[in-house]
Amino acid sequence: MVPKLISSAIDSFTAGHFSYRTVIIQFVVTGLGVFILTYAQNIAQTWASEKVARDMRSAPRGEDFRAVFSAGWNRSRPPNC
Repeated sequence: MVPKLISSAIDSFTAGHFSYRTVIIQFVVTGLGVFILTYAQNIAQTWASEKVARDMRSAPRGEDFRAVFSAGWNRSRPPNC
């Protein structure tokens, strides 16, 4: 997205109708979008890691964690490691 903003700014400058205000607004909006998405990703990663840690703490003692979290694991046949 940023390279496209730069190329459109270069093209508008070359065509003779360059506007600093438009370019600055586009970059500020893009920066805010990146900040918001990065913040949301951080929240999602923290939530997922807390959920996994809670599940691991509540798992029965002596149980292999791979067995707890792998779908369809059969106790008579251990997973290939």
